[in-house]
Amino acid sequence: DHARLAVSTLLLALLMQRMQDVKGTRSVFLNFFRVAVIENGERDCACSAKVLQAYALFEMKQGHSIKSLELVRRAVQMD
Repeated sequence: DHARLAVSTLLLALLMQRMQDVKGTRSVFLNFFRVAVIENGERDCACSAKVLQAYALFEMKQGHSIKSLELVRRAVQMD
């Protein structure tokens, strides 16, 4: 179930951020999209949009504003 995976992803990403593990946090988000979107084809899942929004916020905090904007645009299309 992607909704459960999304919740677990968000919690793990938050933990990794608090541990200041930037690469680990990014990996958590990318793994979610590999499983939910690429392997299972769930392109318009609302839970994927929420995870994408969190990923965009993370990238904005890392100083990657263009990447963040791109992620938010994709999230809006999904939601």
